[in-house]
Amino acid sequence: MKPAIIRTKKAHAYVGGKPIFDELKALYPDTLKPMRRTPRGDESYRVETIDHVLKLAEASGDLLN
Repeated sequence: MKPAIIRTKKAHAYVGGKPIFDELKALYPDTLKPMRRTPRGDESYRVETIDHVLKLAEASGDLLN
């Protein structure tokens, strides 16, 4: 079963690496926001939101290069 919320490190692996995740955050800053942030600065993201942003990037061709 796929988890609903994942931490940043797992989000990097989920999308294919930290550079891709950082690019997605830069392209869609209003959409790809952390669901939760600890006082230490750790962030967690909803998998549903990551999937949505990936679909947007695929549809617009932003991640082709």
